[in-house]
Amino acid sequence: MKRWTFLIVVVGLLGLIALAVYAWVASPVAGNFLPPDGATDVPVHSTIQISFSQPMQHATVERHLSTNPPRTGKFTWHDNTLTFTPDLPWPGGGQVLVQLKGGSRAQGGLGFPMWRSQSWSFTTAQALLVYLWPSDEPADLYALDPLSGEIRQLTEGANVLDYSISRDGLSIYFSAGNSQAGADLFRLDLLRTALLGDVLVQPELKLACGQDACRSPQAAPNGKWLAYEHVEPGGENSAQVWLLDLATDEARQLGEVGYLTDNPSWSANNLLAYYDQAGGYVFLDLDSGQRFIGPNSTGEPGVWAPDGSAFIAPEIIYVQTEGGTITLGSSHLIRYTPFGPIADLTQAENLEDTAPAYSPDSATIAFARKYLDQPRWSFGRQLWLMNADGSQPRQVTQDDLYNHFDFAWSWDGRWLAYNRFDNASYVGPPELWLCDSDGSHPVQLNFGGYSPQWIP
Repeated sequence: MKRWTFLIVVVGLLGLIALAVYAWVASPVAGNFLPPDGATDVPVHSTIQISFSQPMQHATVERHLSTNPPRTGKFTWHDNTLTFTPDLPWPGGGQVLVQLKGGSRAQGGLGFPMWRSQSWSFTTAQALLVYLWPSDEPADLYALDPLSGEIRQLTEGANVLDYSISRDGLSIYFSAGNSQAGADLFRLDLLRTALLGDVLVQPELKLACGQDACRSPQAAPNGKWLAYEHVEPGGENSAQVWLLDLATDEARQLGEVGYLTDNPSWSANNLLAYYDQAGGYVFLDLDSGQRFIGPNSTGEPGVWAPDGSAFIAPEIIYVQTEGGTITLGSSHLIRYTPFGPIADLTQAENLEDTAPAYSPDSATIAFARKYLDQPRWSFGRQLWLMNADGSQPRQVTQDDLYNHFDFAWSWDGRWLAYNRFDNASYVGPPELWLCDSDGSHPVQLNFGGYSPQWIP
């Protein structure tokens, strides 16, 4: 009897050991973390991805995942891969710690849990200034760290014509000249660029345009659409705004045939603005089909407030001299509130205002101003700042021979980048400059760099 009892105990222990081994082997495993452990210069809008060896009970994983700094956000699943999209960006230039505690369970059967906790970390990038260089030859994209002065080349031999940075800071969309005298559209993955360090990432061809020129690409914040200008050979004055569906790669014309349409741009809430020669700026809600027309005769590029509340573009305002014998026109900055009022922010005569750029908090506008009356006339436009309602305009630069333009605020509001050009020489390259957000401590970055934008 004792012998049978001993055998039963032994068999039971072996069974428990076998079950424990099976549970250990059959338990799910997490891996393929993105960004990977130890990654540096990761964009602040990066998502977190985790792949599992088997289907998981979603709620148990989401409950056991945490970050430091803490973030709320959205969880999405594709097969066995979880993507966490934070509601707020990660702090720039800081470390992010990610922890997946033990206890997440697999689907089906016994639903074995993950036995051990896992943690990893990555470091986010400082705000980087992107620009094109050189101005007198086929250009490439470069990124500058304003704190360290380190410069990184992002493309090589690409012949970049123009570009834009997606709102999440994960992609650069650019137009590049091709061998058929046209221009194609490309996407550069900034997360892969950060992860591969000094290795150049091959841009992804989004649209081959042959002899046609596809240019001025602008990605919608929701990631559904890429708006761009399409120009047929010899048709510089017949540009049309098109939309590329980023899910299907299908393109369609948006502007009406026979009218020039150009300068597409998106608001934070996915409202598309573009210029229509037939009437002015069109503000279009692609989901509802609603549109609002903001009268404008110049077609000069405009800019959205980062919060999506307003759009500003230059417009010619005509005034008559004393006695009404001569009508003069000058460029004012007009604020369009889609489906709302229109306001003149210049609010004065004898001024030429252009090149507006909103600060990240939508509270301040940088712009270029030139006096037109004889006592105050200057050869070049100067950098000015004003409040978002047009009040308290204040001059920043005093270099009368230089035109100042292409203003770009860093996303943390710390810096303002801009170009300037010597109007007296007409032969020198543009100069790329950087100053504090209030215009103080200006420093020249290079000669020949242009079109500055910031990676958040």
